[in-house]
Parts: sequence; structure tokens; C-alpha cells
Amino acid sequence: MLGRSHIAGGGPVRFSGHDEHNMRLTHAEFAVTMPEDQPAIAASLVLGPGGLASAWSPHPDRLAPLTACVLLGDTVREVPLCTP
Repeated sequence: MLGRSHIAGGGPVRFSGHDEHNMRLTHAEFAVTMPEDQPAIAASLVLGPGGLASAWSPHPDRLAPLTACVLLGDTVREVPLCTP
């Protein structure tokens, strides 16, 4: 998983065009080194004051939003995702 933050702005968090370009490259590179068995996937998160955006590569040439992000710890809780 590749993660980064956008510290400025309070609106919904979104990936930039530069982020999407880099995800296409890095997710393809990750896919070559990861086992084919699920649940191993290449995914990216961007965090900011306005929330969390996420993407994964169901196919090396395609990005798709994650449907959920669940944090594990003392309690399990779902983090709301920003919509594209």
C-alpha cells in the first residue's frame, strides 16, 4: 500500500492527475512482485483534513476506488471515504 497526505485544504480529499499517473506505474510494479492469490492487491490512500481517498488496481491498466477502509486496533472501525 502506498499512502500520502494532503495537509492543506478542508474539502474532500482527491487524487491529483500526478497521483493517478504514479499509481498506474507503481501498482503495475507492485503487481509483478506480489503473489497472485488474493487478498494481495496494490492500493493507495491519500489522507487529509477532509477525509480519505483510496484506489486499487483490479487490473494492471485500471484504477478503481476502494469500497471500504477498516482500521484495526483496540476496536474495529470503518473510516468514511471521500467519493470521487
